Amino acid sequence: MGMGRIILFFYRRFSRGEINVKKVKMSKLMQFIYLLLLTFSASLIFYGFDNGGIMRKKEVLSIANNQAEEYFYDGKYEEAIKEYKKLLAEKPDNPMWAVKIAEIYSVQRNLEDSNQYLEKAKKIREENLTGDAEEKYESYKAIDAQVADYIVFTELMNKNYEEAMNYGENVLKLYKNDKKIIRTMIPVYMANNRYDLAKELVTSYPVDRTSSYELAQFSYLNMLIDNWDYGLSVLKASWYQDKDEVKVYDVLASISKYNQDILIEKITKLSEAHPQEAAYKMWLSKIYSMRPETAAKAQEHLDQAEKLDSEVGEVQKTILQARIHQNSNKIEEADELMNKLIEEAGDDYRILHTAGLFYYEKGQYDKALEYCKNSIFQNREYADNYGFLMTDILKAMEKSDEGEPYFRTALYYEPFNYNILQTIAEYYWLTAKDDAKALEYFNFFEIIRPRDSEIKYLTAQIYLTNQNWEEAANVLKKCIEINPNIARYHRSLATIYLKMDEASGTSTMNKEAFAEMSKAYELDKSDILTVNNLGCYHIAFNVEIAKSRNYFIEAKKGIKDNTDENVKKTILDNYNKIDEIYRKYNAGTTNDNETITVPEFALFY
Repeated sequence: MGMGRIILFFYRRFSRGEINVKKVKMSKLMQFIYLLLLTFSASLIFYGFDNGGIMRKKEVLSIANNQAEEYFYDGKYEEAIKEYKKLLAEKPDNPMWAVKIAEIYSVQRNLEDSNQYLEKAKKIREENLTGDAEEKYESYKAIDAQVADYIVFTELMNKNYEEAMNYGENVLKLYKNDKKIIRTMIPVYMANNRYDLAKELVTSYPVDRTSSYELAQFSYLNMLIDNWDYGLSVLKASWYQDKDEVKVYDVLASISKYNQDILIEKITKLSEAHPQEAAYKMWLSKIYSMRPETAAKAQEHLDQAEKLDSEVGEVQKTILQARIHQNSNKIEEADELMNKLIEEAGDDYRILHTAGLFYYEKGQYDKALEYCKNSIFQNREYADNYGFLMTDILKAMEKSDEGEPYFRTALYYEPFNYNILQTIAEYYWLTAKDDAKALEYFNFFEIIRPRDSEIKYLTAQIYLTNQNWEEAANVLKKCIEINPNIARYHRSLATIYLKMDEASGTSTMNKEAFAEMSKAYELDKSDILTVNNLGCYHIAFNVEIAKSRNYFIEAKKGIKDNTDENVKKTILDNYNKIDEIYRKYNAGTTNDNETITVPEFALFY
C-alpha cells in the first residue's frame, strides 16, 4: 500500500559565510497527503450455525426481524439496549439476550457494562447447564454453543484476553469439534501469546474435505501461521472440489494484499514445476487482475489456464475476464460480461455478491444494497459480504455510522481475518476520525500478525497525525527491525527525527536523521520522496545550495505519468524554490550584508 505524506516545516536560523538563512514563521506546520486506496467492510444479520454448518434453532436465535436488532443496525444503540432488556425480562433464562446487550456496550466501548452483562449471560448459561435445569437445557442445547462462542468472542473484543482463554477452553471441552468456537479460539490464544496453542488448533482443525468453502478457509488458516506449502496444497484441493468456489479467490486476494511477492513467487514455482496445472495459472491471473498495471499478465495466465483445462470454472472465469477488461479500460466488454452473468445469477451467493460490487462501482447503490443483502441471505457465513461490500455501500449512501454493527458481525464470523481488522481500523482512522479506536483495531491486527511490519507502519502514521513523534519513532524502529530493507521506513523515521528536534528546539537527532535518510536512498534511489527529502536536508542543515538543487533535479526527473498530482506539485514547488535561490546566489547580485530568504520546503514521511 503506497503512502506519501507531506510535512511542511521550517528550520531555525542556519548561517554560513555567504548566506544567512532567516527563520520564516509558518502559517501551517503540517499538511498531509493521503494516497490510500481503501476498501471498507461490512456485515449484516447474524444467524447461528452448529457443528458442521447446520443451522441452529432459528426461532430462538434468528433476531433479524425484531426491533432490537433493527435499532442496532441503524446505530441506535440506546434504543436497541432497551429492546433487548425487554426480551431478557420476558425470557430471563435465555442468555443470548444478555450477550447481545453486552455486544452493544462493547461496540460503544462501555466495557464496564459490557462485562457486567457478559457475567449475567454466563450465570444464566450455567444455570441452564446444571442440576434441575437439565430438562430445560434440552430446549437450549441447540443455542448453547453459539451463546458460549459469543461470550468468548466478546471477551476478546473487550480485551479480557485471559478470561476469554480460560472460558473458551472450558467451552472447547464441551464442543471440541465446533468449528466456529475453534476459529474464535485461534485469535484468543494469539492474544495471550500462546501461538503454539493457536497452531495446534489449526493443525487439528476438523475440516470437512468435501466442502470447497471449508477447505479454502482452512487453507487461509494455514497460511496465517506461515504454513505456506501445506496451505497452498489445501487451496488446490478446494479448487478441484469446486472450481467456481469464490472463497479460493478471496483467500488469494487477502493473502496477496500483504504478501504478494511471496505468494506470486510460491505459486510461480509451483506452476513451473507443474506446467500442465491450470489451477496455478488461474490463481496467478487472479492476483495480477487486481491491478491495472498487471492486467496484461492476468490475461496471459487466464488464456494459458483455458488452454490447459476447458473447465476452469465458468463463474470465476467470467468475473476474472470482466475485471481484466475493466483494468484494461475495456469498460463496454466488462459490462457486457457482467450483465450476462447477473441475468443468470439465480440464488448463487457468489454472483449476487459480484452483482452488488458491480452496481456499487457504477454508483447504483440501492441495487448494490439489494444484491448484497440477497447474497447474505443465500450464505450467511460468507464474511466478505460483511467485510468488504456492505459498508462500502453504506458509506457511499452517506450512512457510514451504520457500519460499526456490521463490522462487529463480520469480525464475529472470522475473528482471525486480518483484512477485516485492517478495514475496521481504517474506518475508525479515516472515516470516523477516531484514532483511539483505530489504534485498538490495528493492535488486534498485530496480535494476528505480530511480524507484519506494514501494519505497524500504518500504526506509526496515526501517531504522526497526532504529533506523537516519540511513539511514532518507536514503532518505525520495530518496522525496521522486522524488515530493514524497506526504504520508506527509514525515510519516515528520518523525518520524525527532524520533527523531534524541532519540537525540542535542539539538533540532537540531526545525525540520526541524515543516517536514516541516506539508508533510505541507498535502498531505493528511484524513490523521489526520499530524493526530495535529501534536497530539503542539504539546504536546511548544510546550506549546500548546489547539492540540494541536484537532489531536487533528480526528484523532478523521477516524476512519472502516474505520480500522484500532489506529490508532483510538491516536488516541482521545491525545485522552483531551490532553483531561484541557486540563480540569485550565483548571479553575483548579493553582497556580504545581503540575505537570501529560504522559503518553506516540504518533506515527505
